[in-house]
Amino acid sequence: MRRQFNLFFLLLLFFTLNVHSQSISYNAMILTLRLQNGIWLDSTLAYQIDSALNLIGSFDEKVNECDVFPNYDPYDLVVKTDSAISSWNSGILSSGIPKIDSLNDVYKAISVRRVLSSSTYYTLTFEYPLKIENLKSKYLEIDQIVSASVNGYLGDGDNIYLIMKPDGMHFIFKFGWGDCMSGCACKEYWYYSLDLSNNVVFEEYLTDEHRKDVKIFLWNIPSEYPVTMFPNPDSIYSMLRSTDKWWIKKHCIEGIYRLYRYDYQWNNNDLKEQFDSLRQAVVSRLSDNLSIIQEFFGDQDSDVANVAHKTYNYLITLEIEKNQISLSNRFQLYPLFPNPFNSATTIHYSLFTNSDVTIMIFNINGQNVESIPLGRQCSGDYFVNWVPNNLTSGIYFIQLQTNNFQNTRKCIYLR
Repeated sequence: MRRQFNLFFLLLLFFTLNVHSQSISYNAMILTLRLQNGIWLDSTLAYQIDSALNLIGSFDEKVNECDVFPNYDPYDLVVKTDSAISSWNSGILSSGIPKIDSLNDVYKAISVRRVLSSSTYYTLTFEYPLKIENLKSKYLEIDQIVSASVNGYLGDGDNIYLIMKPDGMHFIFKFGWGDCMSGCACKEYWYYSLDLSNNVVFEEYLTDEHRKDVKIFLWNIPSEYPVTMFPNPDSIYSMLRSTDKWWIKKHCIEGIYRLYRYDYQWNNNDLKEQFDSLRQAVVSRLSDNLSIIQEFFGDQDSDVANVAHKTYNYLITLEIEKNQISLSNRFQLYPLFPNPFNSATTIHYSLFTNSDVTIMIFNINGQNVESIPLGRQCSGDYFVNWVPNNLTSGIYFIQLQTNNFQNTRKCIYLR
C-alpha cells in the first residue's frame, strides 16, 4: 500500500506541476525530471523527449512496452531459511538468520509470508525501504538472500536511460527478467541515437551476450564488471584508437580507471581468471595507460574528455607515489648510532646514483642550526661523524637532502 501511494503521489505531483503536462507521457516526464535533478518540469524539454520516444516506438513497437521508474529502494526481501518460520509477531523478526533479523532494527518488518506453501522461501516486507548500499553488502555476506523486489515483480529489471549530448539524445531501453531486482537472468537492450532534429542516426538491438561482443557498455551494469570483454590492455588501446563511438571510448577509459581505483573481486568462477589476468595486465602498464589517455584530452565529446582528465589525474598520483617509493628503496638514511648520544653520532646513508648531498640539522622548533654540504658524491654507502658544536641538550632532526630524495631521522643529544 505504501509503495502504491508513493507512486500515485508522484504521478499526481508530475501532472499538476505544469498545465501542459497532460499531453506528455509519464516516461518523458520522469526522464526530464532526472535530467533536471529536480521536480519542476521543463515542459519544452519534456515535449522534445516525448516526441523522440514516439519516434523510436514507431521503429519497433517492442520499446513501447518498456517503462522508466523513479529511483527508489526495495521494500521486499526474499530469503531461504533452514527451517520454517512457524510464527511471526509484528516488531520481532525471527528467521533464524541473525544478519537478516537485524534488518528489523532499522527498516521495521511488517509482514512475513511463505512464497510457496511447502517451501522455506519467505518474503519479508519492511515498513521502510532497504538501502541499496546496505543490501549489496548483505548479498555478499548472506547466502540465504535470494532476491529483492522494488515493485512487486521479482526480477523486473525494465528501465529507460537517456543521455543528452550536444549532438542529440541517446536512449537505452533495457528489458530484464530473472531472480534479482535488476533482471539479471536475461537482458535485452535497444540502443537509439537521435540527432538534434530527432532523426534516428543509430539503432542497435542487443542481447546481454551480444552487447559484450560489440563492446557497448551500459552505465547501469554493476561497476565490478569493467572492460571484461577485452582480453588484454592492447585490445583496449586498439579499440580506443579505432572507434568513433563516444560511449565505447568513455567505457574503455573509465574501465582502466576502475581497475586501478577499486579492488573488485569477481564473484563467479566463469570469468574470474580472465578478469584477474586483465586487471593485473592493465595495472602493470601505468606508463602506457598515461600515454594513451592523454590522446583524448581534446576529444570532441566532453564526456570522453572529462573522463580522460579524471583518469589521468588519478593515475599520475600513482606514478608519483611509485617513483617516490622506488627512490626511497634505493636512497636510504639509516637510524643514527649511537642514539641517544653525548659527544658524537654516526650518520649512515646510501646513494643509488651520483648526487649532490647536504645534511641539514634542525632543532625541535624547526630551526636550521647546522648545515653540512658534502658536494657531489658517487653511488654507494657513506658514514659521516657528527659532533654538535655549541648546541644544548635536546631533540634534533637530521635531514639528508639529494637532488631527488629527502629523508629525516630524529636523535637525542645529551651533554
